Amino acid sequence: MSIVTGLKNTFTAAKTVVKNMTPAERVAKSVALVGSGAVMYDIHHEGKEVSLENRINRDAEEGLKYFKNTRFLDSKSAVAEHVKNALFEAELKDTLFGTISSVTGYIKGAFEGITNKLTPIGLTAATLLLKGTKSVVAGSLLVGYGLYKFVQVGFGHLGGKYNEHKL
Repeated sequence: MSIVTGLKNTFTAAKTVVKNMTPAERVAKSVALVGSGAVMYDIHHEGKEVSLENRINRDAEEGLKYFKNTRFLDSKSAVAEHVKNALFEAELKDTLFGTISSVTGYIKGAFEGITNKLTPIGLTAATLLLKGTKSVVAGSLLVGYGLYKFVQVGFGHLGGKYNEHKL
């Protein structure tokens, strides 16, 4: 079977599944897809932020360590000074450990994002995987959760119980 035939069969099967859904199920599953996109974007953003933070912290700590190490070469000669500077610059240009730190920071941030978003992930999965009324209920709960978070974050600056924004 060719790739084109496989794609046609997949598209036909998807059309059949969508035709068999009620309008409420279609709306619920559409909301779930939008919600999953928003959650994935948030998780990716948290991963990037922690990755950058890890990289900056690691570079700052290692830069100071390298500077101290290269300044303790005991000699007053110009050649020794050039060697110290060359060693310091070479150690700063080594990006392997910085890259490793960035990758581990991204993974750490992404997992933190996943654990912080278990409720919308579960509701999205339930909406997409369940059928009928259960799917619609899960989609409605997902919409309710989204509205709750919107009010909590959007109006949190007004004070009160949900004020999470501290300056």
